[in-house]
Amino acid sequence: MRMFFDATGVEASDCIIAEGGVAFMVPHGFMGKAIGKEGSNIQRLRSRISRNVFLFEQPDSEEEFVRKSLNVTSPQLQEAEKNNKKVIYVKLNASDKYSMKRGIVVTFARELFNRVFDKELKLQTQ
Repeated sequence: MRMFFDATGVEASDCIIAEGGVAFMVPHGFMGKAIGKEGSNIQRLRSRISRNVFLFEQPDSEEEFVRKSLNVTSPQLQEAEKNNKKVIYVKLNASDKYSMKRGIVVTFARELFNRVFDKELKLQTQ
């Protein structure tokens, strides 16, 4: 995470390293600074670590996190309990189905959602 700060000037609050890349959680309101002018900070970081870099913004709410991280317009969230664990089911509209094809982004979003809200994130299409 030190390398992220050195490249962007932003303190990441979380980081996930996976085969498909590295995801960082940035504080609310700092996404633009983390990305840099024309993506320069991310390009610099990507070249240093030789991996894809994905950014997620620290959310104010569960719905905001789903909307921004998966780029869906109006997700419908429903909370349930499964095996003594809270689960959030997100119903995606037909126009949002393309988000399901963004495999690594969905994987990172699920893990970060679990870390931030202590709930499992499940996506459903209508």
